[in-house]
Amino acid sequence: MARRWNGWGEEGVEFPLAPGAVEYLHKTIGRGTPAPDARLEDVLASVPPSRLWDNPWISTDPGERLLHARGQSLPDWVALRSGQIGTVPDGGTALLQSARPMLQRALGWDDPRWVQELDAYRKLWARAYAPPALP
Repeated sequence: MARRWNGWGEEGVEFPLAPGAVEYLHKTIGRGTPAPDARLEDVLASVPPSRLWDNPWISTDPGERLLHARGQSLPDWVALRSGQIGTVPDGGTALLQSARPMLQRALGWDDPRWVQELDAYRKLWARAYAPPALP
């Protein structure tokens, strides 16, 4: 199963409200009208082209950028479900090269140590935070 691109949980897994909870909500706040879910294809079409140059360490893929545009909070989930994403990331890794001299001085790392640490960071990130495959 694949993780949902615009919400919590896995694709195809539903957790409907119990009938008593639905009745309570209807009595308390009235009947709502669910907004339609944004379609992945439509949201991807709205992702602006990347402004970054080609770099093997930075993905400019619209789908990957979309998956990193929001988090997992309720406001993020609502934004994803509605298709109102806002700013889409453009590869924060690009900042590493411009910050490298300052970071190396501050950390006392020579060039081989920088390369070693950067490689270790990228591997850790890929294991822990890489997005799921797009459908």
